[in-house]
Amino acid sequence: MMADDIAASSATLSKMSKKLRNICITAVERMRRHKGQVIGGRREFVAIDESHFRHKRKYGRGRMSGAWRRKKWVFGMLGINEGKSGRPVLRLVEKRGRQELVPLIAHHVKPGSMILSDEWRAYRVLPELGYNHFTVNHSQWYVDPVTGTHTQHIERAWRKIKEQVWRLRGWHSGVAMRDGISCVSLARAQVLLIAWLITPPPPPPPGPLTSTALRGAALGLCASSGESGEL
Repeated sequence: MMADDIAASSATLSKMSKKLRNICITAVERMRRHKGQVIGGRREFVAIDESHFRHKRKYGRGRMSGAWRRKKWVFGMLGINEGKSGRPVLRLVEKRGRQELVPLIAHHVKPGSMILSDEWRAYRVLPELGYNHFTVNHSQWYVDPVTGTHTQHIERAWRKIKEQVWRLRGWHSGVAMRDGISCVSLARAQVLLIAWLITPPPPPPPGPLTSTALRGAALGLCASSGESGEL
């Protein structure tokens, strides 16, 4: 951005980055308040998993964010529609027991949804709550040979999420202390920001190049006039 003369100095670039981060965080918080970040339903599977997060210095060198200096659990719920990952819901949790995870599932996943997970004991109650729950035993299989259940979508998402955490390592505890933010609040803010960053963009609105019917009509006109059918 400095090379393109968008930011005149590193201080300006830092201010712009902070502003953009706050916009993304505010957008996710607003979506949570108004829409509740509810995923699932008849047309969308939901993969759930929990993962340990902690910053490590590469080769024992470099700066480490205070937000992730101590291990923290992040619980993830990922909508999957037609084999494609959709909206992630990420929540920072103290523990990964039933009391912490099940209320989050009930709040963010529509009743009757199909949920895919490993065999973590906290999830055993889900069928009693009206969910269609399918599991895979990771000690034996990557993909369940009977039902085809797997958690590869959310495992790929964890890799992307942890890459983003590493990229945010400069958003460190010194900045948090200056702005009056605790390390826990900083980690929660980073989780909100990452949820926004890895959310796929919505499909484009119908138009001449996205409408199958119009594209087919155009191809038909080209064929009748003897022109090439390539668009």
